Amino acid sequence: ITGPSEDSAAASETKRDLVDREKTRLRFWTNLLDHSKEKTKLHSGISSSTRGWIGSGAGLAAGLTLNYLIRSHDAHVELYIDGGTDADQENIDRFNKLFVNKEKIESSLEDEIVWEPLEGKRACRVSSVVDLGGWKDEEAWEDVIEALVDRMIRFNSAIKPFMKPPNLPIHGTQ
Repeated sequence: ITGPSEDSAAASETKRDLVDREKTRLRFWTNLLDHSKEKTKLHSGISSSTRGWIGSGAGLAAGLTLNYLIRSHDAHVELYIDGGTDADQENIDRFNKLFVNKEKIESSLEDEIVWEPLEGKRACRVSSVVDLGGWKDEEAWEDVIEALVDRMIRFNSAIKPFMKPPNLPIHGTQ
């Protein structure tokens, strides 16, 4: 009688790791959303997830979402710009109209912002890193969650004045 092959044992271990990661992220997002509801309505209409990100339009123009991202040892807030199929140029135009106001936005946020036109992709991203820990750092979750929610509120306030018409084109209009 032989046991499982090395390959099947490795595959089983990978599946267990994936399930553990998904369960951990679900708990993290549940905690974040519970805390967020005490401070803002920005993401009050969404549910926890097993993914590495959660977000919503939060009342922004179509194709603009405010997201939280969690990685192993850091986290981010972001504005993701994706107007959908055939909106490549519109996405770049929206990104550029925000980027023109980079100094005002960064000054208002008082934290570093990463500007990513995502060359070769349809979408663009504007984000800010919270470098206090990630989903693997459960002992830091309270601080990470507090910092993420605070950063999202300030991030939204900093970019919102530049996200609505006439500053940004709406898909299908000039």
